[in-house]
Formats: sequence, C-alpha cells, structure tokens
Amino acid sequence: MRVVGIIQARMTSTRYPGKSAAPLCGRPMIRWVVDACQRATLVQTWCVAVPIGQRDTFSLLLADVDVHVCGGPEDDAGIRGSQKLVE
Repeated sequence: MRVVGIIQARMTSTRYPGKSAAPLCGRPMIRWVVDACQRATLVQTWCVAVPIGQRDTFSLLLADVDVHVCGGPEDDAGIRGSQKLVE
C-alpha cells in the first residue's frame, strides 16, 4: 500500500495574500511546511494541492523538492486534495 500525504496551499488568503510564498528565514513559507511534512516516515509521496491557476507559482517555489504539485478547482479544496489520490 502506498501512502500519499496532501498539503493544501493557496496564495489568495484574505488576511495575508501570498503567505505561502512569503520569505521566512530565507525560504518561502511553503518550503518550511513541506520540509516538516517530509519527516513523516510512513508517507511515501507528498502532493501540494493548489488552485489550478497557481500551479506554476508553486512548481517554481518547490522545484528542488521531491513533491508533486497538483492543481484543482479554485473554490473546492476537497476536490483539489483528492485528485492526486485517484492518480
């Protein structure tokens, strides 16, 4: 059995737009989240689920990390996250 972890992310936060890309100690915030999640030993594959229009941005932010960036509907985080499970 393969275990897939899903990290929800987006750039359109109402209170802090672009938070996922905001630098924190020299790295984008999403990198800190992904690095921490990758320490989970039972998960073989990580997917960062983002709105389809932001997929390129996240792909650039995470280009040097072993994660899949999956795009889905802007208005439905549940579908964005579950699309990778179907693949």
